[in-house]
Amino acid sequence: AIIAFIASGLLGSAPIWEKLGCIMLPSVGVSSPGKGGGRPTLNRTESVRMTKTADFFLAARNSAGWVSIALSFFASGMGAWVVYGSTEMGANPNLSWLGVLGYSAASGFPALIICLIGPRVREITGENRAFATTDFGRERYGRIMQLSIAAISVFYMFIYIVAEFTSISNVYALLVGVNNFDPSTVPYTRGIAVSIAVITFVYTTVGGLPASIITDKYQASLMFALVFILLIVACSNPANQVTKAEFALASNWTADGAMAAVSLFIAIACAEMFNQGSWQRVWAAKSIGDMRKGFAVGSIMVFFLMMFFGIMGMLAYANYPEEFDTFQMFYYLGFF
Repeated sequence: AIIAFIASGLLGSAPIWEKLGCIMLPSVGVSSPGKGGGRPTLNRTESVRMTKTADFFLAARNSAGWVSIALSFFASGMGAWVVYGSTEMGANPNLSWLGVLGYSAASGFPALIICLIGPRVREITGENRAFATTDFGRERYGRIMQLSIAAISVFYMFIYIVAEFTSISNVYALLVGVNNFDPSTVPYTRGIAVSIAVITFVYTTVGGLPASIITDKYQASLMFALVFILLIVACSNPANQVTKAEFALASNWTADGAMAAVSLFIAIACAEMFNQGSWQRVWAAKSIGDMRKGFAVGSIMVFFLMMFFGIMGMLAYANYPEEFDTFQMFYYLGFF
């Protein structure tokens, strides 16, 4: 919430905040010519004033470099569900490598699609007249298409948010030792979901998309640190050591895995095309180059994170094959 207030300029606009990345200033605009008659630039007063506009609140237009775009796509897409998704593929010997590779590549694939068509979408809608694909639908195909895109996006994002809240509340319960299979613990997990929803609603209401992009950068940094710690702990824990023969039980290349991979590519690519959170970054990027580089790097980061959890699922099965085969343990909880 504090970061969001800084992002929205409510705690001041001193240069230190900009240097710390807590305020994103638009890089495009017109003011007095630069030194020597060069390209016109925004002076600081006008830049800060632009951060107060409704357009900047909704679009963070032309303010994010490729690093911000990459970290934002990575953090906003990789929620609590990552400890379930590719882990389930890895822990299932009938899916194994192709399932893990398919899920990992499919999760990063939408960013590559945006790399290809994002510049054209941004060109058609105009630099300063859109912040989502609903605007593209209206500009290119008319009002009916705009309303259709909006309806599908709301439907998809509702399911996405419900799944995310369910995942994060269940993960938190598992980490603190609460049995979330017991109906009596539902109020506990509901409280976790509600508290996260309220906090997120507050800081995005105050700071808009700029606050979301800034908090994504901190979230991504935290995720990198936690994954690194998990990697060290998982590899150094003697209980996780498996022989080559044990790992061979979990390491398979199957037709079922290939079918799962194809299905995931189709499902994730089609669904993510209606994820307005990703599309907003197209107009938030400083330039086409920043947008393409940011989404490309974000796609690579998503791939490797998903691969990490998928391999953790394979190690879980290699350690406890009988328990998984007899459903004493569940594939989707393989990480735990």
